[in-house]
Amino acid sequence: QTLLKSGSLKSQIPDDGQSAIKQKGHYKDEEFMARLRELGSAYRLNIDFDDEGKIVATEESAPDIITALLDHRLGSGFSEEIYDVQATKAVGV
Repeated sequence: QTLLKSGSLKSQIPDDGQSAIKQKGHYKDEEFMARLRELGSAYRLNIDFDDEGKIVATEESAPDIITALLDHRLGSGFSEEIYDVQATKAVGV
């Protein structure tokens, strides 16, 4: 089961982006998706969800959905700024 409505978003993502999203698989992780629903607006993501909790993709929200599913929107604990990043190498803390 996925937590992303298919169709409109897929046509807006280049093939390599689709591969990266599929490889990371965050959209299949119910805990990740619950945190996205809870914290998405705090991270300034323009993402809407339907009554079942699935992402509703629009042309306007597609960039934020892609950023979220790639886990490329991060917050700094030091400056309290929110950044879009290209690499997400986990650091053992």
